[in-house]
Amino acid sequence: MDINKIYNSRNTLLKIYDKYGYDTSNIPNLSIKELKIILNEYKPEDQNIETFDVGFSFNFKLPSKIIEGHNLHIIYYNFNDMLKKHSKINKNIVDKILKLYESKYIGENDSIVLVINDKINDTVIKLNYTTKTKILIDYNIPETILNQMNSKNINMSKEYFRNITFLDIDTLQFNVLDHEMVPEHLPIHDKNEIKEILNQNNVTMNQLPIISKNDPISKLIRLVPGDICKIKRINVSGETIYYRLCK
Repeated sequence: MDINKIYNSRNTLLKIYDKYGYDTSNIPNLSIKELKIILNEYKPEDQNIETFDVGFSFNFKLPSKIIEGHNLHIIYYNFNDMLKKHSKINKNIVDKILKLYESKYIGENDSIVLVINDKINDTVIKLNYTTKTKILIDYNIPETILNQMNSKNINMSKEYFRNITFLDIDTLQFNVLDHEMVPEHLPIHDKNEIKEILNQNNVTMNQLPIISKNDPISKLIRLVPGDICKIKRINVSGETIYYRLCK
């Protein structure tokens, strides 16, 4: 297993999600040596965890800064065969993730970023969509979360919760959002804020340009369909704001 890749991806994700709504303060800044120790000492006892591989030892959980009781789980999957060129993600991953929810290992309102040792191709995108669909069946935002959002005047789609995103570890070796050629992207999940933006700009949702839900940046900042992405571009005349609708 390439521990360097784990180390780089971990630092990238912590930096991104600290900016985009999650509390990273309790996650230790582990060295490569410490990650190797964790790997060597990994001995899962829960049968639902055993169905995953040794990459599971590097998982971590980030509490939301916005919604109490909502967490983002970073899960490493398919790393036993790190050195094999043809390691693939298959449909078994859907059932494995469902069992994590059923066993209460992951909270009913929590979301997952699945870091995989595979390329994001059409098959993986389809599996990602299938997993999201099954996870959200019969799910409704619980009253405790709704009351909390109401008290904060927040109105977010249920797709923000129990959201599953697959990310290729090779794309996490550096933070693409920090690249000088990539403008700042800000996800807007709150429907009240979205309505206000549309009114201020005298446009409808259908008039906004599109950013795909499968766009690499959409996935990194956890956009869901119906969200708006605020994009800040800097040029010689100053800052220009663009908005794109996630579909």
